[in-house]
Amino acid sequence: MNSGQNQFPHLFSAGTIGGLAIRNRIVQTPMGTALMELGRVGEREIAFQEERARNGVGLIVTGAAMVHPTSRFPARILVEAYDDGGIEALRARCDAVQRHGARIFGQLAHLGRESPGGQTDYVPMGPSPIPHERDPGIPHEMTGADIRMIVDAFGRSAANFQAAGFDGLEIHGAHGYLVAQFLSPSSNRRSDGYGGDLRGRARLLVEIIEEIRMRCGARYPLGVRLTGDDYVPGGLTLDDTRAIADLLQRVAPVDFISLTTGLRSYYVKDTTFPEGFALELGRVLKRDVDVPVIVAGRIRRPETAERALADGATDFVGIARAQLA
Repeated sequence: MNSGQNQFPHLFSAGTIGGLAIRNRIVQTPMGTALMELGRVGEREIAFQEERARNGVGLIVTGAAMVHPTSRFPARILVEAYDDGGIEALRARCDAVQRHGARIFGQLAHLGRESPGGQTDYVPMGPSPIPHERDPGIPHEMTGADIRMIVDAFGRSAANFQAAGFDGLEIHGAHGYLVAQFLSPSSNRRSDGYGGDLRGRARLLVEIIEEIRMRCGARYPLGVRLTGDDYVPGGLTLDDTRAIADLLQRVAPVDFISLTTGLRSYYVKDTTFPEGFALELGRVLKRDVDVPVIVAGRIRRPETAERALADGATDFVGIARAQLA
């Protein structure tokens, strides 16, 4: 056992997610590297992720990959997971991470009403025609056909990622993007089966989980990123997330929950937030679920991570910006 393992035994202990062994409790949570080339992984992105794997991280969850052209990002600096032609480049990134003993999960997302208008031939869409505070444009209210198209897109993208060699997947259900837009009563005012009460608002997420399970198999590790608090009036709170997690356990089980906070305009926390500020949210959620919890949010020092693991506030520590130091 090396000095780090002696000093931080919980941090460097092995763990499991969905039956998959993870060499330690350090998770590089998703961050946008902006290193993609026309929607595909390039050499700079591969080198970036390989360096983090070489340095000893246990699990890398890659930055949000778009599941459908209606969510394509400006300059195409995010992976377009729906692109069958990008699988070989994705496989090269997986190989680069895995050869150093780390695991790699891919995060799948759709931006919904946050999709940048004018960048594609598509109008931004969401559960209801309610604009975001950052964009006065009115999003297209998704029809039943639109919803089925996006559920299918998540499934197809998941199959592409599995074919590329990812060890598992994460559905982005936070930060005010499409899945979170359906989950939140502040952005979902639908009166059909995809709105109303919690079960209705969570129906899109449930159907995405079921679609991915059907395409990738029930044993393929799959989790969801949820918010501990949106920090906006009428937004999602920890109580909402606890209820969502309980619903998923009963009707569409996942293998882990990654807990984050805030919306797109407020999820990168500045120095006014205390170190490890979200860990208490994780401690509460852990009491409700039977799967591993990952908590991220200004965890910068190994002492903070070790204490959180030892005290039962989380099962894995999510670290992004500190990986860049």
